[in-house]
Amino acid sequence: MARVLITGGSGDLGRHVVPFVAERGHAVRVLVHRRVPPRATGRQVIEFNPGDLETGEGVANAMLRAETVVHLATHPTKTKAVDVAGTERLLRDAERAGVSHFLYISIAGIDEMTSYGYYRHKLEVEQLISASHLPWTILRATQFHELAVRALKRFDWLPFALVPRDTNRQLIAAEEVAARIAELVEAGPSGRVRDIGGPQILTSEVIATAYRRARGRSENLLRMPIPGTTGSRLRAGKQLVPDGVYGQQTWDQFLAERYGANARTS
Repeated sequence: MARVLITGGSGDLGRHVVPFVAERGHAVRVLVHRRVPPRATGRQVIEFNPGDLETGEGVANAMLRAETVVHLATHPTKTKAVDVAGTERLLRDAERAGVSHFLYISIAGIDEMTSYGYYRHKLEVEQLISASHLPWTILRATQFHELAVRALKRFDWLPFALVPRDTNRQLIAAEEVAARIAELVEAGPSGRVRDIGGPQILTSEVIATAYRRARGRSENLLRMPIPGTTGSRLRAGKQLVPDGVYGQQTWDQFLAERYGANARTS
């Protein structure tokens, strides 16, 4: 069994990845901002090591004796400092520590969407990893159910929701992406693996309407065009992976599990 260091272990994805990897018998250490006591789970004790990707403080210490790094951490508003510079530091420390597998989660279609800074920086991170001396795996996934909820929740207090016009999404449950990551930890370095997505391709309007219905909100939508290259490529479906269906949980099922029986996309 491997000794695994996980960054971003408390996020939407990480909170599933950490127990999934530990339950497979691996020794798990999580990079966190502040000290947290160890936690027992099944056969393993999960350790929490203080460290900061933005400054590099504590990262080398967290890397000690690690064999696999699962890099999930990201910061949408500090991507240059956290995602790019932070990954550069992480890779240097991993090389010094003799890490044998560096696994990174990325986003489907980012090489088609470089006009958007966040995606451009995520692509830069992919390039840093593939150019490193470490054996690596990169998995791209479509948007999580949880992220769609976060975006739509901002309009809960309004009698309408803003949605991008003429765009489709292929939402996937973060828990299912975590299951794939746990598989890849055991598979070992695999390079750029097949992108994964959810079981449905739905319009942004359908996604928003189902969410509003599940929350008991007005189903009025204000459809907004997304300008520029980002908008045109979204409308062209560049973030979809219809040949990479991996997830099984539908948007209706996710909403019903979270909010009750009112959720439905039809």
